[in-house]
Amino acid sequence: MVGRHVHAGCALSFAAAAGSNLRGHQVWVTICAGLPGALVCWAALDDPYGLTHHRAAVIAIPLALAGIAQVLRVRGRRQRKLDTLA
Repeated sequence: MVGRHVHAGCALSFAAAAGSNLRGHQVWVTICAGLPGALVCWAALDDPYGLTHHRAAVIAIPLALAGIAQVLRVRGRRQRKLDTLA
């Protein structure tokens, strides 16, 4: 049986994707936010005692970090633009 922490992490990843969508981020950023949850939960349900969910995390987490980097980069641009207007 897969631990509750795996399912809780998946739920948080889906919540992050929903929050990203509500904030109006680009579609690929929203997908990258929810991808770790989808892949890890699917792999954990498919093979709860194997290493498949670890492999899914190794693949999905760099994509999520790319989404985070994009959001931070855009947010920095917005702040610099607001500073120049003041």
